[in-house]
Amino acid sequence: MDIYFEMLLSVFLLSIAIRNVWPQEMTIKAYAALCVLLLIATLPITLLSYMQYGFFSILVAVCLFGLISYRNTRPQNICMGLTGCVLTVIIDNLLIGILALIPDSILNRPYVGLAIIPIQIILFYIITLLCGRLIKKGLLSRKGIWQISQVWYLIDAILLLLAIIFIFNNVKTGLKIILYQSNKVVSKIKVLSL
Repeated sequence: MDIYFEMLLSVFLLSIAIRNVWPQEMTIKAYAALCVLLLIATLPITLLSYMQYGFFSILVAVCLFGLISYRNTRPQNICMGLTGCVLTVIIDNLLIGILALIPDSILNRPYVGLAIIPIQIILFYIITLLCGRLIKKGLLSRKGIWQISQVWYLIDAILLLLAIIFIFNNVKTGLKIILYQSNKVVSKIKVLSL
C-alpha cells in the first residue's frame, strides 16, 4: 500500500477510536478538527521519517485537543483521548493478527483485496464502540474518587509516562514529565485546600 494511504487510514482509525471513547457526544466540527490535528501530527512520520517524534506529536495533538475542546471535562478528555490511542494500537494489532490467519491464496483474489480494508474499518468501529461504551460506563460514573479532577490529571500523567517510555525506550524522559505533572497536581491540591 502507498505510505500516504496508510497514514490516512491510521489517522482515520485513531480518530474513530478517540471519538468512540470521548466523554461527551462529539460534533462533526470537533471531529473534523481532531482529524486535522492528527494529520498535522503525523507529518513528521511520513515526510521526515521521525518515528518517535511523530508518535509523540500524535499524543501531544490528542492532549491539546482534549484541553481545547469541551473545557468543562478537560481531565477526562485527555484521559479518554489517550485511552483511545491505546485502544487503537491494541485493536489494530488484533485485527492484523486475525488477517494474518487468512491464507494468501484467498487474499490475492481481485475482489477480496478490495473488501479487506472496509471490513477492517467496520470491525474496528464496532469493537471500539463496544469497548468505548464499557470504558465510559466504568470510568465516567462520577462516583467516589472519580469526582476529583486531580485524580484524572494523575491518570493522564501516568498514561503519558507509559506512552513516553514505550515510544522513546527511556525511563528518564518519562520520569521528568511525570514529576512535572505531579508537582502541578500537588500545587492544585494545596490551592484547593486553602
